[in-house]
Amino acid sequence: MTRSSPGFGGLAWAGLAAADAAVAVKFCCEAFDWEAWSPGSFTVLRRAGDDVALVYAQTPQARAAGVTTHWTPFFLVDDVGAALKRGVEAGGMALRDPFYLPEGSVGPMKDPVGAPFSLWAPRAGGPLSPFATGAWSMELATPDPAASRAFYADLLGWTYSLRAGETTILGPDEPLGRIGTTNGTPEWLAYLRVPDVDEALRRAEAAGATRDGVSRMDRRVARLIDPQGAALFLLQDG
Repeated sequence: MTRSSPGFGGLAWAGLAAADAAVAVKFCCEAFDWEAWSPGSFTVLRRAGDDVALVYAQTPQARAAGVTTHWTPFFLVDDVGAALKRGVEAGGMALRDPFYLPEGSVGPMKDPVGAPFSLWAPRAGGPLSPFATGAWSMELATPDPAASRAFYADLLGWTYSLRAGETTILGPDEPLGRIGTTNGTPEWLAYLRVPDVDEALRRAEAAGATRDGVSRMDRRVARLIDPQGAALFLLQDG
């Protein structure tokens, strides 16, 4: 894969880094009617036969540092080591050296405003590919949208649509989400598309989540907190 390859810079995975991976898998399967399978060091969650998310255990170092269970986007690149180098040169920070799994390689980093994310390069001919498109929408909450746009354009080749003060991330194949402004912690927010927000909330609460309101503006959006404290947004599809 090269920077001009189909899919480069797209959302490869939405990953849930969990203090207790088994608890996280159980919750997701009960709340969203997903199925789980484990190819090795992590668990893949599937919806209607399509890979939809990853669940993996946080490292002891992350837990010792007080990092809580959270969702993280994995963006598709050709070579994780080279991409990390580009990211550092563009003002980001590598959180560790690339690490290699049988299925591919991973490079966690922070962007220049401090929002964490990961880079993913699948092993050539490996069993895993990016999940089905359309499952997720991602939002970058950043105190400096212009700096964030420049960083990801340089690292991942992103282009944008700027309209009425809102930045849409176009991505290589489909819109990936948006860039929004925050005065709080810079972070990537995960929005799971569901056919019915109310039904998804009901199932999530029955599985142990806490609901945190529903927005009825232009689109129906709800925020929930899972049993281990990870925030996840539900977005009404269609």
